[in-house]
Amino acid sequence: MPELKCPRDSRPLTAAIIDASGVAIRAFECLECTGHWLESDDLKEVEQSVDVHLSEWKHLPGVETQGRILLCPRCQPRVFMEKVLSKRDHRVVMDVCSRCKGVWLDYGELEAIMRKGLFSALADVLGFLARS
Repeated sequence: MPELKCPRDSRPLTAAIIDASGVAIRAFECLECTGHWLESDDLKEVEQSVDVHLSEWKHLPGVETQGRILLCPRCQPRVFMEKVLSKRDHRVVMDVCSRCKGVWLDYGELEAIMRKGLFSALADVLGFLARS
């Protein structure tokens, strides 16, 4: 496989293992901008995990960063990735390649998808119990 480069700053991506609530997910990360490249199946695994935290504060990139069009680091010739809102957190704007289905998550977006605040988690449980 050719070397993957960060779609933000063109630096080489490094293989990484992400702990998604006890499930090891393979990814690539940029050590400079701290973004992550995941395969679509691995993103599904991340979205199924829930890591509950006391607070729901999330540090996400600004509109200018999220709105910038990126090229897929995997596909050759390079193709533009599409902007897709995360089903798990609609403040996360993922960059998805329509050809290889890979996903680029900017700094903070991976954590935002994996984490849920304690109050949101309790609201989910109470909503589930009310429907039962």
